[in-house]
Amino acid sequence: LKKALPDALILLGGPEAGMEPSAMLERYGFIDYVISGAGEEPLKNLLDSLENNKEPYAEGIWSRNECFGGYAMAPIDSPMPYSLDDITNCKNKILYYEASRGFYNKCAYCLSSVDKCMYYDIEKVKKELLFMSEHGAKLIKLIDRSFNADKKRAKELFAFLSKNTQDTKFHFEIAPDIFDEEMFSVLSSVPKGKFQFEAGIQSLNIKTLEAINRKTDIDKALDNIRKIKSLGNIEIHVDIIAGLPYEDLESFIKTFNGVYDLKADMLSLGFLKLLKGTEIRKRAEEFEIVYNSFPPYEVIRTSCISPFELSLLKGVEEALERLYNSGAFKNTIAKLEKKYPSPFDLYKDLSKAFSPGEPRSSIYSKLLCKYGKELKESLILDFMASGEKKPPQGFEPIISDDFRNRCFEFIEKYTDEIFPEYKELPYKELHKKLTFYAFDCGTYVADKAGGVSLNITERF
Repeated sequence: LKKALPDALILLGGPEAGMEPSAMLERYGFIDYVISGAGEEPLKNLLDSLENNKEPYAEGIWSRNECFGGYAMAPIDSPMPYSLDDITNCKNKILYYEASRGFYNKCAYCLSSVDKCMYYDIEKVKKELLFMSEHGAKLIKLIDRSFNADKKRAKELFAFLSKNTQDTKFHFEIAPDIFDEEMFSVLSSVPKGKFQFEAGIQSLNIKTLEAINRKTDIDKALDNIRKIKSLGNIEIHVDIIAGLPYEDLESFIKTFNGVYDLKADMLSLGFLKLLKGTEIRKRAEEFEIVYNSFPPYEVIRTSCISPFELSLLKGVEEALERLYNSGAFKNTIAKLEKKYPSPFDLYKDLSKAFSPGEPRSSIYSKLLCKYGKELKESLILDFMASGEKKPPQGFEPIISDDFRNRCFEFIEKYTDEIFPEYKELPYKELHKKLTFYAFDCGTYVADKAGGVSLNITERF
């Protein structure tokens, strides 16, 4: 940039994004060129032309010398963001890929909503995703803000990826309220674990959704998430945001409890960010939103929610991450949920119990200390299913001289009943796949690979 344009002022997006290029040139005399549409190729053409003292002539470049005439908007056709070396060394790695840009919704807090939806050629997308999968990518995260905005295109890509890719898992951000029966029919045949969906609900407060320009049929969105969950083959993550306009603590608790009841595989509690160029930042004074002056410009308070209440929600977020989203405490959570009036009350009670980065082993011990013996079996089942080798403090196993021999006897007698998928394995090989522990409250076995744990006291 310095070589081609030594005295240039480069404007990328910004508050005038969305203006017609000719209008920008007419309004601002200091602008010589405007790039519209996808910028990769036009920017390269512009710099090459200027470096060689030529007037640029290419799609997507608007020039003052052309009397505001310009050229067509640049098509979205940029090269793959990874080099051949990146791809050939991507085995068991996470890759990010963009199949479209922009967002069909106009959410006030999202920068992507500034751009119109533009799509890469679908055959190019298929070819590149297949190439990455064939080279062993563990997870490919599609960063499109709403992958299924074009339903016909989404169905075609879902079907293609389901049938043609290897062991790669794909993550999609989806708009759940625009799913139809044909889409569910396509998804019903997807191999289990192949797809992972992320759905932004953000709030159940209708006034809040209207204020942030989020046009969502919330009842249909919730119903479709339940349908996705009921398919049993697709992992579903759901997002909510604290600090939005018109959402006080009471309203947010309703949002939290309502979305939690979906029993999604993960529930992400985020906090409003007032990014530069977004409508919500321009209207911050209207909504009485105070936010940090440094990135990521997170909300401090609004007219509806105080700093203290947001701090409380930070604690709830930490407890949610450590217990629910970790997936390591499923038995424990199921039992704890019965002890509290609502899910929010549960995580609020635990909101100050854990520290960021705290090892999981200490969480088992803290929960045992807080709830006592009534929770011990659930914690043991979760510990066993996690595959961790060393029992945490408070879970000391009982070791006897003949314990190993009794484990072999149990395997020989009960394998076909409990682990039928392993019945063809020799006993010694099967023993390597299973973990046995005896505690003061019973004897347990866990399948290390499958994450399944059982109380076998009566049969042992």
